[in-house]
Amino acid sequence: MKIFLDSNVLVDWIPARETGSFEEASKILDACELKKMEGFISPRTVYLLAFVLKKSGMKKKETSTWVQKLLEILSVIPMGNKEFASGICYYMDDMEDSFQLSFAASMNDIFIFITSNIRDFPKNKCQMKILHPVKFLEQYL
Repeated sequence: MKIFLDSNVLVDWIPARETGSFEEASKILDACELKKMEGFISPRTVYLLAFVLKKSGMKKKETSTWVQKLLEILSVIPMGNKEFASGICYYMDDMEDSFQLSFAASMNDIFIFITSNIRDFPKNKCQMKILHPVKFLEQYL
């Protein structure tokens, strides 16, 4: 099974963060690390995670370790003009969410999009299931 993780799920993975769903994000990443499923992210998620880790007070070496671990567990989807143009066509309120959805949809065999932000993803925008991490764990792990 191939899944796409929205940036907010990875930000929830940061243990120093006071809000979020660290446990759920960790379980999903553990399943990806154990090759029970393949996880994908956008390039934006990589630099957002690095930024949030730095802002949380983490030192450069520890931030590098977290980002390296992320890159060992998940695959980064390439993005270019086509994916951005497609994202614009989704007409969602938050254009960043539109782009994330477009990046996931560009991989024709990803059928589950996991986000902590369900309300911002209208159901009929694509063929993927849009699931909260808790719902994903209940249904698939």
